[in-house]
Amino acid sequence: NELFLSGTILTLVKTPTTGDTSHVVCQLRHSHRNRQQQVMHETYTVHAWNRLAGWAVQTLKPGARVYVKGYLTQKLRGDVVMTEVTAAQFFVQPHAVVDAENQLQAEKNHQCFINSVC
Repeated sequence: NELFLSGTILTLVKTPTTGDTSHVVCQLRHSHRNRQQQVMHETYTVHAWNRLAGWAVQTLKPGARVYVKGYLTQKLRGDVVMTEVTAAQFFVQPHAVVDAENQLQAEKNHQCFINSVC
């Protein structure tokens, strides 16, 4: 169940662990368009461990655009099964990459510029 996901880091928190283990939890906001071309936002909980967690704390900040390569994990919390992502790799996106919401606004601005009507 390997996955690839892109989005914006909303939060990044280093959690306390025992021994030499490092752990970071971040919330990743993924934006996409549905069939009706509406922009939809989904938030995923992403876990990073050990060296990747250390790298994430030093490199990633809220607002950073990233790709995540990882896999789905499920945890039972009370009576609820939580589906989360365990990261195997992070890739920082260049600033030129825009999300679906920004792309939609750019297209609208482009149409306004071409038609001179907004």
